[in-house]
Amino acid sequence: MTKTFYLATPYSKQRTHAQAYLDALAAQVRLLNVGLDVFCPVVYFHPASIRMRERPHSFWMARCMPFLMAADELLVVKMPGWENSEGIAEEMRLFKGLSKPIVHLGWPMTDLDVAMVLARESASDDLTLESHFSL
Repeated sequence: MTKTFYLATPYSKQRTHAQAYLDALAAQVRLLNVGLDVFCPVVYFHPASIRMRERPHSFWMARCMPFLMAADELLVVKMPGWENSEGIAEEMRLFKGLSKPIVHLGWPMTDLDVAMVLARESASDDLTLESHFSL
């Protein structure tokens, strides 16, 4: 069975929302490129948030909830501002309460970070570390 990963990155605590989006996109693409199923709310909702600027944090968290509930694991990228992110704190509390795994990844993301997530992927999948990295 393939795992689904929810990729948590800071948004409002970044220098700009545009930079938060570009950094989140880079992280998501890095994981998608190795065949992982990754959903990142910053990447998904940023275009809409540009047109809906006055929405409160609770509005966006409610939109994220179905994706959070469906995900098998939470990947928290330690980008600047992650420790002060209200959204990441809520996502971590939810995953802890559901006894779902939380994995912290460095920023910029390294091959070792990606390998760690690949290693967490189901052993029944044909994804292997050797197929993506020269180990």
